[in-house]
Amino acid sequence: MVVAAGPTLAFEAGVAWPAARLLLGRGVDGADKALLGWASDIEWICAHVDRVILGSGDGIFAPTLAAIQEQG
Repeated sequence: MVVAAGPTLAFEAGVAWPAARLLLGRGVDGADKALLGWASDIEWICAHVDRVILGSGDGIFAPTLAAIQEQG
């Protein structure tokens, strides 16, 4: 599991998901950008991850998720 949060919620995210890899983002869309950076290697994700579940209130992840789905 990979979780991204900004500085104000990083501690809470770490406590809520203690086994997750925690990415820290700063600034506008910082957590989203940190997660997108982690997800940028689509081939690696498809080879190593069985399922991608993402919760977001905007469409910033749509192209990345479409690329993951395209590759299976």
